[in-house]
Amino acid sequence: MPVGQPARQQVVNPATLLYPLQQASFDAGFLLAAATTALAVREHRGRRAQPAVGLIMAAATLVTLLATGNAPAPIVPALALLTAGGTASATVRRHIPPSPDPLAHLVRPACLAAPLLPGAALLAWFPAPAYPPPVPHVLWVRLAVMAMVVGGSLALWSFDRRWGQLSPGLLTVSTAGIFATVPDTQQAVALMGVAGGVALMAWHPRLRLGQVGIPPLLGVVAWTVAVGGRGRHSAIVGGLTCLGLLVIEPLVHLLLSAKGHEPTTTGRRGLPRVLVLAALGGQLLVASLESRVAGLTPTTQEAVVIGLPVLVAAFGMLLAWQRVGWRWAKEVMSARPAGSSPGG
Repeated sequence: MPVGQPARQQVVNPATLLYPLQQASFDAGFLLAAATTALAVREHRGRRAQPAVGLIMAAATLVTLLATGNAPAPIVPALALLTAGGTASATVRRHIPPSPDPLAHLVRPACLAAPLLPGAALLAWFPAPAYPPPVPHVLWVRLAVMAMVVGGSLALWSFDRRWGQLSPGLLTVSTAGIFATVPDTQQAVALMGVAGGVALMAWHPRLRLGQVGIPPLLGVVAWTVAVGGRGRHSAIVGGLTCLGLLVIEPLVHLLLSAKGHEPTTTGRRGLPRVLVLAALGGQLLVASLESRVAGLTPTTQEAVVIGLPVLVAAFGMLLAWQRVGWRWAKEVMSARPAGSSPGG
């Protein structure tokens, strides 16, 4: 396929569903991420430390894109700044613990987000050559990229800390949705390959994206969506909202925590299989609607009108789950070590 040619026909044609597997960038990203993640899991075997693969995903995607000529060199310092910002935020998080004080609910997130702003701004505004194309010179697109990197990092830190075993699988579904909606898929196919390679190790019960690696990873994701959606800006809306449960669930958790609801966590033994399948199914539904419905509309306004209710509905379903379904899941997980049946 010629460089820069939209791959829409190949994506939707059933005869070419294997198109990503035929691309060198997908294969290279998949193998690089799978091998590196396997080494990280092996290195952490028997240790209390958790394998943090977010940085692996960001680095593998960047290396793959640079090697295939699908990313400009100026993206490197932007992602380096986001990595440094993630490190600084991790330090801030250790020194500013959560507090019941209402003011702390505002100050702590601001302190965590501040170190990410320079890297997010550079990612959205750095100058780039004509190809690989830069982020569109549209104000709302650049602000959306920054918001996804900064706000998405805050949300994904919360999600990953409590549901880390689900993160690689849900993120893989998100990257597939991004690939299915952006008109130019050169960057998206590499990102999807990397996510798929990491998802092979999602069985590890203590796998985490990690606080340091989440900002550069979301930087790669947001940049990929913005660049791939240059030809149809509604795809940028659909692509960013494909993150779905990864950013919605932390909002639900924040709401319930403010009301004194019991915090949720995976525990050391991981999640029951039915919960994993339900989460993947919910993410697949949200990503499908956002990518194949909202992301294919002709205008940005239509994409927002369609995509926003999908997120609101997902928020409502997760809210009901946390209030009712979580009690059942907790009984299942507490019964697993003893080998008893759910709820017994």
